[in-house]
Amino acid sequence: MRYLFVVLFTLNVNVYSQGIKVLDILSRSGELIYSKANTSEPDEYIEGNLYIKNFESNNDKLLFKDILVDHVVVKWISKDKILVFTLAKILILDRSGNILQTFEFNENESVKGVEYNKESGVAIFLLAIKDSIGSEKITLCSFDVQNLKLTTVIDSLLLDHRHIENLFYKLFLVKENCLLVHNTLGGFLLINLLNKQTTTLQLEFKSSFNDNLLFDVSSNGIQYIQYINKEKSKYEILEYSFATGKSNQYLVGNNKFDKKVNTNIFSSPYNKDFVVQIDKDICFYNYQEFIKISLENFEQGLKFDGFYFYYLQHNNTIKRKKV
Repeated sequence: MRYLFVVLFTLNVNVYSQGIKVLDILSRSGELIYSKANTSEPDEYIEGNLYIKNFESNNDKLLFKDILVDHVVVKWISKDKILVFTLAKILILDRSGNILQTFEFNENESVKGVEYNKESGVAIFLLAIKDSIGSEKITLCSFDVQNLKLTTVIDSLLLDHRHIENLFYKLFLVKENCLLVHNTLGGFLLINLLNKQTTTLQLEFKSSFNDNLLFDVSSNGIQYIQYINKEKSKYEILEYSFATGKSNQYLVGNNKFDKKVNTNIFSSPYNKDFVVQIDKDICFYNYQEFIKISLENFEQGLKFDGFYFYYLQHNNTIKRKKV
């Protein structure tokens, strides 16, 4: 266990502060896709645009205009094709933003979360279906990008709808042939895609001061942060291990002035190591020590792909640094 005392002034870490989110990264090629909202204010439906950023040429290119950026999942299929899921459609684009294929859902159906297996070329997604009296069920489906084939995997899943009415569930492909779904605060559903069995995972919490779960998923497990006092000046960094089914504590932090500490965590399914943001400090953890990363004009952390940490600078420019 490690202890960290934070004495920085409180700084607001908010995904809407600049309206920019990294959506997918093309395997260390120097390209990523990100969304940029047209407003900096959080709202139920936010329109914005999609862009491709190339780090080698330092060029940002418009990919797609006027899309609901909080209701979209974007994945690279290849260097020339891009898969886009919205609430009501599946689109396949070329890198210039031209629509190559479109699949539209019925009026009573809406997408609730997506993950994409780059090796098999199959997207796994949640589809909400309303009946004639307004009751809704969540179905697990797959979409074969090559054959444009839609298949029902599990007809009905028991998921908590209350916290996810407007946004997508977070889905992760973990272990072998398993899908992890973030269900409720501290709760996850692990689905075996071969035998269709489901298992509920419950993270350990010592307090009730966590409004939203700050977490990410690596090859090792679920890394998460919990506040342990009402001022949110004290916190713990923990990991739920897929191997043991238990949570391990890696760090206890405390702002000695009892000011709220703004935290975030970034992991990659391709790597067991992870990155932690504590106010404006960024630390890389390799299961031996926390190593502080020096970043130029750092404003906000965005994503960790297992090799590079992507972040936003004060001037809204996305940068990356190998860790």
